[in-house]
Amino acid sequence: MKRTLPYIALALVMLEIALIMLSWIVNAFDPALPLRSLISSEGLRWFFGTFTYNMSSPLLIWLMLCCVAYGAFAHGGLKATVARLVSRRKLTYRQRYAFFMSTVVMVLMLVVLFLLSFVPHAVLLSITGNLFPSTFSNSLIPSLAFIVTLTSIVYGLSSGEIASLSAVFRCLYVGLYVFIPLFPIYIFAVQLYYSFRFVFMG
Repeated sequence: MKRTLPYIALALVMLEIALIMLSWIVNAFDPALPLRSLISSEGLRWFFGTFTYNMSSPLLIWLMLCCVAYGAFAHGGLKATVARLVSRRKLTYRQRYAFFMSTVVMVLMLVVLFLLSFVPHAVLLSITGNLFPSTFSNSLIPSLAFIVTLTSIVYGLSSGEIASLSAVFRCLYVGLYVFIPLFPIYIFAVQLYYSFRFVFMG
């Protein structure tokens, strides 16, 4: 992945430059076309004025939370245990105990989420009683990421993979360190998307 991401980033930057030049050339030849130039005064104001707003989408938060969840899942030892179970290798007594405890925690949290979302008049439903869109749909990714994170930490504490408060805290950021190369891709891709919308969709 680390070898391909620089090329993806370069491709996104080149597409952004191509879009800027295309919008300028087409607008210069025929200003009557419903296409806005990114080099015009309006385009430059939009580019600099909305950059932070464009970046601060729910997708960014989802990406960060999923990185945190993966870090806890891998660093807490639950990933390795799941791999052992899939390959039908035996677990130690402590691993079995920790897996049981983490499974109980996960089931309890899923039950709570179910009761908050799927029973009649559940608090996470929309005013009309729908799941999509609703508070449930808006919080689905964060809720699942939280469940994975907490389940993984419970496993790590029960199995001894996590032995201190520092190790618990490390679980919460190690995933960000692993997937930090994705964030420049996010920045370039999101800006390209909003630039395309500005130029062609007004």
